[in-house]
Amino acid sequence: MVYGVGVSKELAFEQAFQKARLLELKQFHSFYTDKNYLSDYYEEDYEEIYAKYEQVNKFFNQRFTEVIMYRFSFFTQEHIYIIGQSNPGDWVGLYLKSEFVYNP
Repeated sequence: MVYGVGVSKELAFEQAFQKARLLELKQFHSFYTDKNYLSDYYEEDYEEIYAKYEQVNKFFNQRFTEVIMYRFSFFTQEHIYIIGQSNPGDWVGLYLKSEFVYNP
């Protein structure tokens, strides 16, 4: 059992989720900075895939001063939100969902 304490209900839940490792909050820097990592999983197209990730990395890092990653992990599902705020104050984000086969 884990618990969280905060000045608001939201902060208490955030703390409890982080302690339970259901929520991870970090500053976002980039996706797949190591080309060799991609080459291990993709035989021919890894250069093209790497270039696409680099476009996303450049977009977030050039357009926004601070980009935060929220990663929710629930056994067989993972939800990642990458969110940045632009100069006029608009919020822009990217959502990724992964599903895994549970194999103990």
